[in-house]
Amino acid sequence: MDIALSITKLRTSRLYTRKGFAYKTGIELRHLIAVEERRVAATQNDIEAICRAMKLKYDDWIR
Repeated sequence: MDIALSITKLRTSRLYTRKGFAYKTGIELRHLIAVEERRVAATQNDIEAICRAMKLKYDDWIR
């Protein structure tokens, strides 16, 4: 298998996973990616939405 093809498939699958999670949490995809890559700080609303989607407690996320 070509390395470039496998990298492209991985990026595509990660994008679809992120899109699904962004849709589930109600966060914009571009903002979710920026938070994941630590380019911007997550707002409290973002953290609460992610915690609800992942069934975490807010305090567990903050730690």
